[in-house]
Amino acid sequence: MTGQSRTRLERVRAAAGIAALALQQIEDDLRADDIGQEELAAILRELIKDTDPPAGFTRQLPQLSGQGTTC
Repeated sequence: MTGQSRTRLERVRAAAGIAALALQQIEDDLRADDIGQEELAAILRELIKDTDPPAGFTRQLPQLSGQGTTC
């Protein structure tokens, strides 16, 4: 393994660790006792907006069910 690939591997490991911490925070927020329906809906909309690129998974769902694009 070269110095460059070791550095890349270290970056990937660090990014995976950050992602794991972020996912844990999201999970904790979604499981909070004081979360209301409106707040939960807003959080889920934000997650979809931030994680689903245009023409991504959510946009493909209606096509898979044969209903055309409605998103």
